[in-house]
Amino acid sequence: MRDPGAAQARDRTDLVDLIMADLGQAMESRPEKGQRLPAVVVLDDAQWLHEDESTLEFCERLLNAARSRGWPLLFIATHWESEWHVGLETSDRDFVLLSQNALPDDWEPVFLKKEPELAEMVRAALPGLTAPQVDLVLEKADGNPRLMTELLRHLQAKLRFFEGRELSAALSAKGEAEVREGVFDLHELIMERLAAAPEVVRVALGLSSLQGNQYLARLTKIAGGILECPGMDEGLALAERPHAFVVGLDDELAEFNQRVYREVAEEQLADLFDNEEIVLDAVREGLRRLAGDDGEFAGLPVGARQTAWLMGSFLFADEGAPETDLELTARCFVRSVEVLTARRADMDAGRIAERFDDFVSHRPESLALMRVEAIYTMGAAAYRGHQYAIAEKYWLGLLQALQSEVGDKAGLQHQDMIGLLINQLSILYWIRESGSE
Repeated sequence: MRDPGAAQARDRTDLVDLIMADLGQAMESRPEKGQRLPAVVVLDDAQWLHEDESTLEFCERLLNAARSRGWPLLFIATHWESEWHVGLETSDRDFVLLSQNALPDDWEPVFLKKEPELAEMVRAALPGLTAPQVDLVLEKADGNPRLMTELLRHLQAKLRFFEGRELSAALSAKGEAEVREGVFDLHELIMERLAAAPEVVRVALGLSSLQGNQYLARLTKIAGGILECPGMDEGLALAERPHAFVVGLDDELAEFNQRVYREVAEEQLADLFDNEEIVLDAVREGLRRLAGDDGEFAGLPVGARQTAWLMGSFLFADEGAPETDLELTARCFVRSVEVLTARRADMDAGRIAERFDDFVSHRPESLALMRVEAIYTMGAAAYRGHQYAIAEKYWLGLLQALQSEVGDKAGLQHQDMIGLLINQLSILYWIRESGSE
């Protein structure tokens, strides 16, 4: 029997081959191209690279090609320091090992400490502060750029802290004492700033926060209408400028600038509405309207549609979600898996399949609403995400259901699927027996 991971490995290599070929066209030097332009690649959270085989293979080949072929490439990666030290003690195939094998012998990582350049942020925002006062603000931010941003906004709102109530002046003795004695927490500073914003901003952000870090502006407006909260257009616009809580991605999609902004926006819903479940129901109803009768969100552009399916797989699968949404929920799960699979996000697709398994365990009737191909798709996502037990559950259940129909017209139509399921299950059993799981 062939290696069950062979097809996946081949697909992954084909994708990396394609990307490397395109990069080679851009980076190789030829007379007709003239001077080569340098490129910059940034990899964030490289400590998780071992969980994404496609990206790991791409980074490995990219660094080797850049060195051997003289590409003008700047490769920047961030990595948690503690995990870096752990990686040095193991031989696991991860970013630490990749860097040791692919980078020059004299290369060394840069260990970041508290950010000294934050002093420039302080001077730019509050140019009148004395040198000791700049140091005081730096001490309060403790090298955290996010905390510094919110602390500076907090101070700019406190005119009474400054000589002559002028932001361009130094802190007064009383203002400096208050800063010195103050304890500044990022969450509390954001909560204070949001509480001071107009109510339309707070409501718009609250309704958006229930959708996730990325949200649909149209859904926020629909939910606002259901709740009889006018001004959502204005609220979303002000939330972006001047308040800088969110940023628009296109005409339909936007996202919170930081996760903590979304968390605070959701937390303050209790101050705006007596019944938070009614607010969540309004968001669900808005999403239901956008979904249409077929659950395809046909009125949304492609990117927003994909976000809506992912959103639905959470909102409609919630413990408090109504039973009437079973078919729409199942469709959102399947479409989410298809989207993530197309993006080669196998681990994320596997996690969606795992959540759907939990959903089905509480509402088994939802499986009866799904097409045969959709159930197979969920199993395939679980398989690619290494959720083998869940993949077996989907595929074995589907196989047994189809085999019970053999002799019927419906059963004959699914002979190809039965053969495919038998093959896939044999691979799973091989994995279990060989201990590859």
